[in-house]
Amino acid sequence: MGDRYHRRDLTSPKQVRIGLVYVLANHKKHYRATSGAPRIDPFSTAPWFEGWVHVRKPPDEPKPGKEAGTHLLRSLWKRHGLIHPGEAPRVAP
Repeated sequence: MGDRYHRRDLTSPKQVRIGLVYVLANHKKHYRATSGAPRIDPFSTAPWFEGWVHVRKPPDEPKPGKEAGTHLLRSLWKRHGLIHPGEAPRVAP
């Protein structure tokens, strides 16, 4: 079995937004989530994510992970719109 690691540097706000949707909503692809399924993955950092279209109250637990280290990841991606919880990663043709 080959290595499944694939690195691609994200260099534009649009690429970062697409990457965020992929990371935050990838559970929908893997678990074939349909209507009625959780819109955000409760086992990810999605509940703490601050780029959703609708303001969400984060869990009371401390935020896991680190703050974004680049301006591109902190805010520039928002030029292409905040993320709706109903979005899902694109399926490759």
